Amino acid sequence: MLDCIACGQKISSFGDELYCEKCTNNSKHLRFKQRILLFLMSFILLLLIGILFWTKPQKVETRFGPFVRQASRRVLADPQDQGAQLALATAFMEQNAYHEAIPILSVLIQQQPQSSSFLQLRAEAHIQRHDFHSAINDLELLISKHPLFSSNAYLVLGDAYASIESWHAAKENYLAAIALDSENSELERKIAHVFQEINDFQSAAFHLERSLLLRPNQSECLLLRNKLTLFRAEAGILDLLVPGIDSIEVPLTQWSNIFTTIVILDNNIPAQLVFDTGASITTITSELAHSLGYTEKDVLGSINAASAAGPISLPMIKLQNIAIGELIIHDIEVGICDACGMGGLDGLLGLNFIENFIIEFDVHNQILNLHPRQTLTNNISNIQTQERQAFLAR
Repeated sequence: MLDCIACGQKISSFGDELYCEKCTNNSKHLRFKQRILLFLMSFILLLLIGILFWTKPQKVETRFGPFVRQASRRVLADPQDQGAQLALATAFMEQNAYHEAIPILSVLIQQQPQSSSFLQLRAEAHIQRHDFHSAINDLELLISKHPLFSSNAYLVLGDAYASIESWHAAKENYLAAIALDSENSELERKIAHVFQEINDFQSAAFHLERSLLLRPNQSECLLLRNKLTLFRAEAGILDLLVPGIDSIEVPLTQWSNIFTTIVILDNNIPAQLVFDTGASITTITSELAHSLGYTEKDVLGSINAASAAGPISLPMIKLQNIAIGELIIHDIEVGICDACGMGGLDGLLGLNFIENFIIEFDVHNQILNLHPRQTLTNNISNIQTQERQAFLAR
């Protein structure tokens, strides 16, 4: 008898054929295992397909919410129902699905070309998708059809123009919105920003003050008042507190372990100074002094001061005034110190300025409360009543 080449066992004969009984049994077991594996793989594939189709409606519902499903069923039940179509578009917009809402609103606009609400909704959807030019087209069409429809249409159109930095067009639409709604504090703030962008600081100051008058308890009121002071300085107008005022609040900015505040120098240039009770004198950088127009001829003398590198001599000049918040101090001497302006700062607000006030330092809220001393009365200026009235009447 012959031996099997694969396993070495004796080969049996069956009629005219020779076969290895061991190899034949192994082959049968292998084919059986392959069939079982193929069956399991087919079952798992079918199970995954079933799970995919079973969870698909749930994913849609999770993405858009139940209101979209309800509105979709209404539209499927009656495709001509405009109320259902509007409900579906509104539901999409509430879920921030603006891409899905725009085609529905477009169909509604075709069906009712005179409808103002459909145009406004589509414009708002375009703005959310940052398609400002399409939004401008919709809003201009809306306003041409309904010039007195709503201040909100002019407001949104102003927002669209502001987003593409078309400041003059934004200004015209904000002004039109104010003509229809003169008690909107947020609108006054927006147009103040536009006037700032076109360097009309006097108008910016006027509208920002209007915003503060309309909503005096805004959460960012302190920052707005500080910004108002900057606008007035740029416009050459400083609105100053009357003598005997109890106190003012000045916002502070924290830089690591120091606090800074914005002051106005010589009614002209804003400066960011470190509030430093350890500095005996106020200092500014030479660059800032040159920007204010001071030269070596204006140096009054020098003063010795301590620095990290040792004693230094600081040239002294006299500023016309320093304004902080709504208070102003006239004829104050400052030192020229470039080392005091490191990190992009403009200098130090020292004791020769701070001593004019009793101060309260609210570190947690980053607010500085200044109480003018009685001896300061002659040094606090008040803008003339006629000039203030003329300014507010503009």
